[in-house]
Amino acid sequence: MNITAIAVGVIVVTLSLIIHQIRSRKPELNQARFKSVEHDTVSVTLAHALPESVFFGPHPVFVESIQSYWAIQERDIVPQCVIRPRTANEVAIAVGILKVDYDERMRNESVPLHVVVRSGGHSPVPGAANTDGGIVIDLRLLNEVVTSKDRSSVVIGSGARWLDVSKSLDEQGLAVAGGRNSAVGLGGLALGGGFMLSMTGSSRSCLLHLQWERLCIHDLYLTALLSETNPLSGGLSFFSPCVGFVCNNIVAYEIVLANGTITTASETVNSGLWRALKGGSNNFGIVTNFVARSFPSANIWSDFLYMSPSKASQVIDAFYHFTKAKPSLRDEQKFVTTTVKNDRDTLLEIHATFKRGAEAIRLVKDMI
Repeated sequence: MNITAIAVGVIVVTLSLIIHQIRSRKPELNQARFKSVEHDTVSVTLAHALPESVFFGPHPVFVESIQSYWAIQERDIVPQCVIRPRTANEVAIAVGILKVDYDERMRNESVPLHVVVRSGGHSPVPGAANTDGGIVIDLRLLNEVVTSKDRSSVVIGSGARWLDVSKSLDEQGLAVAGGRNSAVGLGGLALGGGFMLSMTGSSRSCLLHLQWERLCIHDLYLTALLSETNPLSGGLSFFSPCVGFVCNNIVAYEIVLANGTITTASETVNSGLWRALKGGSNNFGIVTNFVARSFPSANIWSDFLYMSPSKASQVIDAFYHFTKAKPSLRDEQKFVTTTVKNDRDTLLEIHATFKRGAEAIRLVKDMI
């Protein structure tokens, strides 16, 4: 390793630490601004119906919710209240109240209230999982991870983060197709984050005045809309080379529709809705839990290479020939996932994940 490579490595590590410190910073929040946010009648109604789950500023739970967003620009936005449902039934109650408010606003031809649904809150887009003066439905308390008796599937709450999911499954020698970043929430990724052809962000805001009719699901509408088409987005996982997108591995959803009904969508029940949710984001309801396909897994290895951008073609060719020469790597016991980032000017970053110890990265190094 030459001096240039060592210097580049030190710079990368230093910048990573600085970025981590910035992301971890919890700035002073304007308490006066919290108190000055106007409360609509509907938020007061929500507080009466769900007294232990609706919070206004400057309540500590409200403040924690704002400060816990991954992006600083999301923390700068202040809603009028935060709903933190503990069960799917509480989500249904909140949706029912919001639907009544929507109908009344439509009759009066007034502006509908902006409501957003938050899972992990990892999107860097301002307003993606927060709303200025609106209402946030924060699903993070719906974070259960329950393995089936036959160990073939796992029920995961839509507010769970992938770190918590992986910790729970690691202890059981299991895994699911999940996020590549521990801070990402399950809901945004499994419904359409991580890999997209036409949409951006891992958590989606929902303008209820645009979506209520669409949330009232009709099978014929969904069939006409989606037919058998592939999802536009579905979440990338380190396991994707052998099991597909995250959405391909969701076998069932528990979802609250716009009329407050709690229902299930699977390949055999509400199959049109089941297909729509594979990349449909939160346009068709609020998913409260996912049933994900699980599989045995242990001893995952990961490594990084940092090189000059001029090596990009050689690196890609090396991984290609390595995998082609060892087709057994493509099965679920010996897979390889490669991510290459190249900013063309400063650095080439290669991230490899595999189940063969250091073999993949060592052999690739030898081939470059």
